[in-house]
Amino acid sequence: MRLLKLLTPVVLVVTMSSGIYRHDRPVERYMQLAAEPQFDGVGRLLRIENGKWENAGSFVLIDSLHILSVAHCFIGEKRKDTIVDYKGMKIQTYVVTGHYERPASDFRFSVQNLLLTAKSIVMHPDYMKNGSCDIVLITLDKPLSGQAVLTLNEIPDELGDTVTGVGYGVSGPANKPEHVMSYSTKLAGQNKIDSIGGVKAASIATVLFADFDQPDPKKKTNRLGSSKPLDLEYSTGGGDSGGPLFRFRKGNMQLIGLASYGDGSADEIKNGYYGKVMGWTRIAAFKDWIAANRK
Repeated sequence: MRLLKLLTPVVLVVTMSSGIYRHDRPVERYMQLAAEPQFDGVGRLLRIENGKWENAGSFVLIDSLHILSVAHCFIGEKRKDTIVDYKGMKIQTYVVTGHYERPASDFRFSVQNLLLTAKSIVMHPDYMKNGSCDIVLITLDKPLSGQAVLTLNEIPDELGDTVTGVGYGVSGPANKPEHVMSYSTKLAGQNKIDSIGGVKAASIATVLFADFDQPDPKKKTNRLGSSKPLDLEYSTGGGDSGGPLFRFRKGNMQLIGLASYGDGSADEIKNGYYGKVMGWTRIAAFKDWIAANRK
């Protein structure tokens, strides 16, 4: 969020787009799902800001030495101070003139009651060029003892799959946006892949999409696919960026995506977060890139 220094008092109203669980399901069920041992490799990303460590997103360990997350959590802004006129009042603020890749020393990785540091962070080159291909591969300073190797999906056939997302984003009941806030709590929920799109990498579309379906069939909020919600239907929220999306095939858990995108609109005032569309960076599109940088 951009901070403004007011030279003349003024009231500013800021809204954030985020949400997490069905209002007719207890949050404890989402917490219990996230606590299952197969999700032990999901962690919370910390970033240094003004001398303090702050929540910056989520990530997933894919083996004892490597982490996957999304690129937008790892960039900094180049800023230029400026003064703007707002209804006759002078406001000191700034404009963003560019972006840069922040160093590995600016980040910590909290997982399994450990705080890990990174040796290197490799961002997909297209992200800095045009904002596509929202993915990073992190190599830790030291391997994490006993960490299992996660299966990465290589087959781009996810459309219609029932999936499970995990992360440390803001949470609250979907019908009450005013109650959605950050509790630094690990939650997991379900959705279905309704659509696939985005730019292509290795000739494969790079983004998986789903919407947050409304449990009340009388309310018309569906935007993609079936309007029938899953038992633990959920939406990603602020802080879930980089969190993993899994599917289960023949008893095997596969990583298929990383939380990258969530839209918002004025309808949130009326519908809460039902109807929100989410996008996950598609792992199958980046299997060769991951393999090339996983050293």
